[in-house]
Amino acid sequence: MLEIVFDENFENEFLGQTFPLMNMPQLKSEDIADYREIARRLIADNKKQRVIILKPADEGIYMNFYALALTIEAYKEDTCLETVVFKVEDSKKAAQEFRPFAALSNSVRYARDLFKFDERELISDVKRLGYLGLKVSEDYINNTLNLEWDGEQSAIKLCANDKNSMIVLVGVMKCLAINKEKRAIVGRIGEGVDVEAKKIENIASEDEIIEKIIYYVRELHNGN
Repeated sequence: MLEIVFDENFENEFLGQTFPLMNMPQLKSEDIADYREIARRLIADNKKQRVIILKPADEGIYMNFYALALTIEAYKEDTCLETVVFKVEDSKKAAQEFRPFAALSNSVRYARDLFKFDERELISDVKRLGYLGLKVSEDYINNTLNLEWDGEQSAIKLCANDKNSMIVLVGVMKCLAINKEKRAIVGRIGEGVDVEAKKIENIASEDEIIEKIIYYVRELHNGN
């Protein structure tokens, strides 16, 4: 798994060694697809590098989107790249601001692992998410799998009734649980779902799963 590091030393050194220093492309977008394209090119052009050092043009949300995209594109691990170091003014501040994106990276990776499973394996794995504080239970009468996050504010309800949509729902809930979201979240998987819930549907591919997890997490975090 690719490690993202923030470092205040502006030399092209990391842990006492010298590595290539590159300027991060100037891209002011909040569409993950834009960042994935440039992240894909960077990784492809540096397959033999163990560490890459980047000087961002803008610190903050655009840098964080790029870092997230790099973790997504490094998922298949067909590269020697282990660490990307961003040279920043304040490493503690940068690391704190990246935390929600790190949770997204973790959740997207988990969702991509689930995508490889059949539905029985998938359900079995999802039942283990209680360690995050999620309540996971089965309703045998309505044939649903229920996930709940007890936040302090009124609940957001999501539902899904096919494999890909379920993976999106689980990825979203895992991310919000890692972030200790203040709003309560209720997820229902199966045919017997709550008619008041927002239905996740029409997810055709692994790339759509990735994009929808990011979309829903940002939407729900912003209170929509």
